[in-house]
Amino acid sequence: MSAAEEETRQLSPSEAEIRALLADPEEALRRWYAQYLAAEEEPDLILAGGGRPGQLGEFFDGWLKESRDRLRVVLCERLRYARFSERGKQLGEVALVGLVATLLTDVAAELVIDPLSTAAVLVIRRQLDTICPPDVATPS
Repeated sequence: MSAAEEETRQLSPSEAEIRALLADPEEALRRWYAQYLAAEEEPDLILAGGGRPGQLGEFFDGWLKESRDRLRVVLCERLRYARFSERGKQLGEVALVGLVATLLTDVAAELVIDPLSTAAVLVIRRQLDTICPPDVATPS
């Protein structure tokens, strides 16, 4: 295995890690929030012990509303191609999270996110169709 292949393998999330996030939506939200909070100079919200049930989800929804346009630019063209190609129609949730996480890697620093947990939360909360609806043209 070449050095580049080894580095890619080490950076790629494992199927087990993706499955763990998909199986535990609260953990995926906690992981997303921890990354977001770590990068904020003055966090909008600090949740000790995770806050009340649903609070992290509400915070994620607020972040998503603010970030939707940027996510649309990054995800829609490639994601639409993947979903509507013959091979893409066979994508399961694990592969979809991996694909979205890969696409988010390019903007992770700009959006202050952990690509893997963000992708998992987007898939768990069924937000990809609201970001990239099938009948809406990709923005340029």
